Amino acid sequence: MTEEEFVENFKAIEDQAHRFASAFLLPASQFSVEIDTAAIWELERLKARWKVSIKAQIMRLQRLQILDKSSATRLYKIYSAKGYSRREPFDDIWPMQEPTLLADVFKALVDAGQVTKEDLREDLPLFPHDVESLTGLPSGWLSLQAARIVELKPVLTPRENLGGARGEVIPIKRNGD
Repeated sequence: MTEEEFVENFKAIEDQAHRFASAFLLPASQFSVEIDTAAIWELERLKARWKVSIKAQIMRLQRLQILDKSSATRLYKIYSAKGYSRREPFDDIWPMQEPTLLADVFKALVDAGQVTKEDLREDLPLFPHDVESLTGLPSGWLSLQAARIVELKPVLTPRENLGGARGEVIPIKRNGD
């Protein structure tokens, strides 16, 4: 697919990704049988079980045709009135999951000698710190290796560098002096 085709079909691609994620996280055969009533309190209960946002559940129920458009709209209004657009139940209780898969892949590729960290820095269109943050790599993992610092000892003393001459201090006159 060319970049032009991707841009042209972005909405359809994004919709397919949402549908796949929705079906993966909330399988129709199991999720649909757990709905007794399409009420916000029930979706809160199901969030605790399925660990999927209430808003995503509403969308899934609509795609499964368990909710019609007006029922979904009613639930969205309740959702918004309860302040769930900012924070849903359990959001502040459950720990945020850290990504690990890409970090494991990058480490395995480097360990196997398939790529170098320099290759990754050059090939990825992000700053190394951003890649580390997004993938769960340790901070500094992609950074350039610090060079060993060698302290050089001066061969000549400062006085010898000047040929034994002493410097002369010249007073500077300021305006008004």
